[in-house]
Amino acid sequence: MGSALPAPTVARDLRFDSLRGLLIVCMAMNHIETPLRLVSDQPHGFVSSAEGFVFLSGFIAGWVYSRKRERGGDALLASGAQHRAGQIYVWHMATFFTSLALMTVVVLATQEAPPLLPALFAFNPWMAIVTGSLLLYQPGLLDILPMYCGFMLFLPWILRASAAGRAREIVLGSGAVWLLTQQFLPGAPVVIGPLNTGSFNLFAWQFLFVAGAVFGAEKAAGRLRFPLRSGWIAAAFLAAIGFWYLHRGALADVWPESVDFLVNKTKLAPLRLANFALIAYLIAACAARFPRWFTWAPFAFVGQHALPVFALQSVLAMTILAFSNFFFTPVGQWVATALMLGCLFGTAAIHAQWIKRHRTRKTHPVSLASRDGRSSAAPHVARTSAPSGQLHP
Repeated sequence: MGSALPAPTVARDLRFDSLRGLLIVCMAMNHIETPLRLVSDQPHGFVSSAEGFVFLSGFIAGWVYSRKRERGGDALLASGAQHRAGQIYVWHMATFFTSLALMTVVVLATQEAPPLLPALFAFNPWMAIVTGSLLLYQPGLLDILPMYCGFMLFLPWILRASAAGRAREIVLGSGAVWLLTQQFLPGAPVVIGPLNTGSFNLFAWQFLFVAGAVFGAEKAAGRLRFPLRSGWIAAAFLAAIGFWYLHRGALADVWPESVDFLVNKTKLAPLRLANFALIAYLIAACAARFPRWFTWAPFAFVGQHALPVFALQSVLAMTILAFSNFFFTPVGQWVATALMLGCLFGTAAIHAQWIKRHRTRKTHPVSLASRDGRSSAAPHVARTSAPSGQLHP
């Protein structure tokens, strides 16, 4: 029988925050050398935390901005998506320029370029600034936010089409683009001079975001249904076990290297996509039946502040990679792990305090008369801010 995810008892569904926070923590661990990569780096097969992060970002965006559209129409939807894309771009560029400044300091201090950091930062920083500002230079650790920025600009069109009853056509069209990518585009980042398209092929990975956005829109409309039959769950579980077994190299003797393209990450290859779909289905099924199992307060806290947390962890990862001689040693790996965890939760805490103060100032503004030491006789009615449970993609 089909089932919908049960409605949360509060305005904000902490299951999604928890999952997003967990995915960010896993990605951050994968960006450095740490013993925790044993459980964070593709532990379930040919699927990484990046696939889940992009899909979940699309889902939450589709859910949140469909609700915006219900309240304020297409104009609010478009302005909201454009504003969010602008925020993502600003955070990305702040991360980009901070990383560039770090690289410059390291090069000046050591008279050599760290081998694990973007070479263009060291050898042609002005070109890096130009191409980076145009999102044409996306080196490692700086290639997810530009993709997310582009996806948000297309979100209004996706949601309008979905609301008009063309959700299936949208997903099929997106799938067709993904299929053409498998056939005609390379399975590695395109690097031509100062241009670098990053590790995630936009035309392939859009399928995850679009599918997530459509599912999110369906949830906002109360139409999200998926099968929870025991037989389906058992079959998905067995198939996921098979992928895990294959990923662990158990069939290395009969798995020729010539078919590695089927699990290529840059193009989100077919077996990788299928593996992700199985894991996502199993998580959704478990979250629907046992919602409390998927509410983890520490991860939810990180997930509620995803954008600044993700941006700052990229800068810290760059810093750690710049001093790999220490941070790749056994002791250094644990130091890097502690620093990264502190960065993740510390950034979330600082951003939470900033939001709290911002809302306090907005809800209780100080009148000019009060600032001058005079009391105001006229009562002041403050405009209330957004509810604390409001979701932000």
